[in-house]
Amino acid sequence: MASEGFMAQVISSLKQNRTLLKKRKFKGLRKLYKNEVDFKKLNSKERAILKQKIKEQHQNNKSIEIIIYSLSIVAAFSILYYIYWFIVG
Repeated sequence: MASEGFMAQVISSLKQNRTLLKKRKFKGLRKLYKNEVDFKKLNSKERAILKQKIKEQHQNNKSIEIIIYSLSIVAAFSILYYIYWFIVG
């Protein structure tokens, strides 16, 4: 008997949700959210400085990535060696 009341609540909740979904209008949202981005205008000197900073950051990222990969390879071979030494030895 209690499950009938529960099911009635579920059905009424679904009906209410459907009516709420019908009331939404997405046309007005386009005016609120524009996909335009305003970038600062840079002169040639500022642009060159920015490019240099980006290149330096890229080099730093590459060197850190190489260090991480090499340490991972060393750790993997060390683990495999110790597993082999434990099994065979």
